[in-house]
Amino acid sequence: MPDLTWSRIDHPSDAVEGDQRIAGEVITPQTRNGQVVISLKALPEDPLVRFADLSGHVVNGTVTKIVPFGVLVWLAPGLEGLLHVSETTDPPVGSPDQLVSEGDGITVRVAEADLQRHRVRLCIHDS
Repeated sequence: MPDLTWSRIDHPSDAVEGDQRIAGEVITPQTRNGQVVISLKALPEDPLVRFADLSGHVVNGTVTKIVPFGVLVWLAPGLEGLLHVSETTDPPVGSPDQLVSEGDGITVRVAEADLQRHRVRLCIHDS
């Protein structure tokens, strides 16, 4: 699944269907058991590249998921960032669902865009 799409998916059928024609890039021509490994996400540009120089910039996003340690925020197609619970308020709230709900719009500041680890770290935007 990691090579299907830049977006977070729960199941391969969220990205492709059986008998669907696809274009991909061959990653491993042949494994020991005779399989070929291909990547569908190798063809389009990594959406994180557009955010590489945006550290410190304020962006709008949508809360896509609330997890015990923070909030995942949709920033662009195929790109989510993490707003860690420690970055929400001072002092931090006990649970992020005390601040936002899934589907809420949110304004955040890009604290870091890490191309190597493919992560975007977000901070709350102070008005």
